Amino acid sequence: MSNKHAKEIFRQYSGALQPWQIRLAFGRIKRFKLPPHTWDDVMQDLAIILWSFEFDPDKAGETKVETILTRMMDNHIRMLRRCYARHQTMLERLEEMLKMAQPEPPIPDDLAAYGELHETIAGLPELQQEVCKALMHGDSIQVIAQETGRAWSTIQFHVQCIKQVLSDKGFDKGFEQGA
Repeated sequence: MSNKHAKEIFRQYSGALQPWQIRLAFGRIKRFKLPPHTWDDVMQDLAIILWSFEFDPDKAGETKVETILTRMMDNHIRMLRRCYARHQTMLERLEEMLKMAQPEPPIPDDLAAYGELHETIAGLPELQQEVCKALMHGDSIQVIAQETGRAWSTIQFHVQCIKQVLSDKGFDKGFEQGA
C-alpha cells in the first residue's frame, strides 16, 4: 500500500470511524492485495458496513466484534472481486464483438499493381511527386499552388501530366473531372 494514499484515506475516515475500525478495513484491503486505484471505493463500501453494524453480544456468544466485522468485510470484498471479474469479462466480450464488427482494412487486390503504382509515382519529377502527395492528402490545386509558390496554371499542368502518366500505366480509375 502506498503510505501517502493510505494516510489520506485514514484521514478522511478519522472521526467517522474509530481508528481500530479503519486499521481493520485496511488490513482486509491488504490481505486481498487490492490494487491502489480501488482503495477509495472499497474503503467506502467497508465504511458503510462498519457504520451500519450493530454488535449484539447475546447473538454473538463468545465471538468478538472484530471477528464478525472481519468476516463481513471479507465476504463483501469477495463479492466486489466477483463483480469486478464479471465486469472485466463483459468488457472483453464487448471488445471482441467490436473487433468482429469492424471490417478488416482493405488489402490491395493486386500487390504487384500496388508496387508498380508506387514505382510510377517515385519515377515522377520531384515537383510532380510533391503535387501528387498533396492531391492524395486532399489539397486543392489552389492550395498546392500557394504552398509551392507556383501559379495555379503551372500546378494544373503538372496535375495533367501526372494523370497522363498514371493513365498510360493503367491507373486512371478514380480520377475526377476538373480535379
